[in-house]
Amino acid sequence: MKAFCFFSLLVSTVLLSSCSQFIPVSKFAKGQELLGISKELFLAQYGMPYSQDAYYTPDSVMEERLFYMERLYNVGWHVVTTMFTFRDSILVKQEMYKDQSIYDTYKSNEKKE
Repeated sequence: MKAFCFFSLLVSTVLLSSCSQFIPVSKFAKGQELLGISKELFLAQYGMPYSQDAYYTPDSVMEERLFYMERLYNVGWHVVTTMFTFRDSILVKQEMYKDQSIYDTYKSNEKKE
């Protein structure tokens, strides 16, 4: 009986702790609140991006794009890539660059084999 109670408690703990891993909202959902902050402050708050690029616009202004990936759960697991555009090191644009279902990725890889 003691073993059954211990096992039940263990299973309950694992199930309850795994629920906390379901992240339904992006950490970048603030959206408009972030616009206008400096790149330095943004990096201090969110860390280094997984990818970035930089270029000069025709009017000789430096533009940089930083890409951040998150794994979110909303009726299924998704990998969401958010792109941030900085002009002269000031955030001027935020957009969802890509939203891909993890299930779709798995299915497309399965078909290739």
